Amino acid sequence: MACPVVATVLALGLAGFASGANILTIDGPDIGPYDISQVSEYLAQEWTQFSPYDNVAISAAILDAVDDTSTVTAYVTNAIGPSAGPANVIASVSLSPPNSGDALVPLFSGLYLPAGSYYLVLTGDDPNSDDTWFFTSSSNVSGPATTEEGLISPGVPGPAPFAEFVFSGDTISYGRMTVMGDPVPEPTTLALLSLAAGLLALARRKRGWQIVPMSGGVRRIM
Repeated sequence: MACPVVATVLALGLAGFASGANILTIDGPDIGPYDISQVSEYLAQEWTQFSPYDNVAISAAILDAVDDTSTVTAYVTNAIGPSAGPANVIASVSLSPPNSGDALVPLFSGLYLPAGSYYLVLTGDDPNSDDTWFFTSSSNVSGPATTEEGLISPGVPGPAPFAEFVFSGDTISYGRMTVMGDPVPEPTTLALLSLAAGLLALARRKRGWQIVPMSGGVRRIM
């Protein structure tokens, strides 16, 4: 009788270990690229997640429309604007965007993000290039995380994450991106697994006697 109960408890507990879960997906038909290659012109997309995740991977739909070797720098931060500082930068990377298409480009992987609010900030490193971030409408947002319209920092000097940001002014404009990760088990999940282990041990004891070889004979134990 214990086996179905144990199976149920194990299923509930192991559900907390599901990998590659969708935290936030903003992906759908483009409503136009936003320029990130001008001097001091940066774009940011915020999201708030209500649980911690490990092995977080982030991608975004970026493009270099000019066939050159310009780079884009991406930042993941937990704050932006003049009140933020280097301590708020969780990760950063520079890469060369593709020269065609509008596919999602991998930016980060292996991040650990506790519950909280985060920002993906993108800026082109070459003002003479044509680096862009594709945006889509709010109807193409999914996942347990919440988000709002994209943020823009046009013509405001300062390092990208620490410039003054304002809402884009277009409530349908959201930067196309995905945030995927492995849920971190909560204490209740670990408690369920401990309970399942205890039930399994009890079930094994109730199956009957076991014969254990010993010197000078055998002994039956439960």
